[in-house]
Parts: sequence; structure tokens; C-alpha cells
Amino acid sequence: MPIIRNTETGPAKAQFSVGLNIILTGSKKMTPAEQEALISVNKVHVLIVDADDPENILVDEEAPAREFSTGSVGYGLNLRSAEFKK
Repeated sequence: MPIIRNTETGPAKAQFSVGLNIILTGSKKMTPAEQEALISVNKVHVLIVDADDPENILVDEEAPAREFSTGSVGYGLNLRSAEFKK
């Protein structure tokens, strides 16, 4: 018996990667103690909405405090396969 495959595929869903870095200004030149004192929040809430329709939430995620490979500190959010729905 042959395998029956669904040949009627709908339109591909648009998927997006979302990358956002919020970097503490000058943090690369600070000591770890100075960085720690200024990064007083462990995570931030990132909310991205449709500019034409604020009720349409596109991204609603938390970004943790982190150190970047450059030596700067801040908050980083990286999402794969985000779907922006209307």
C-alpha cells in the first residue's frame, strides 16, 4: 500500500526571528562590581505590538540580564520562529 501524502498544502506561515539586545551604556569599561550595582533588575518584559493595531501582540517575552560576548552587560532576547498573527 503506498503512503498517501497531503498534496494540498496551504500557504506557508510567515515566521520571524526576533533579536533584541538592551546594553548598559559604557558597561564594557566598568568593573564587575559597577556592572552588578547598575543591573539591579534580573529581567525585563519585552512587549512588541502591531503599530496599526495595539491589540495585536506580536511578542510578549521576558529578557534576562546577561553578559554579552563583547564584555558589555544588559538584557538579551532571541526568539526563533515567532509568528506574527493578525
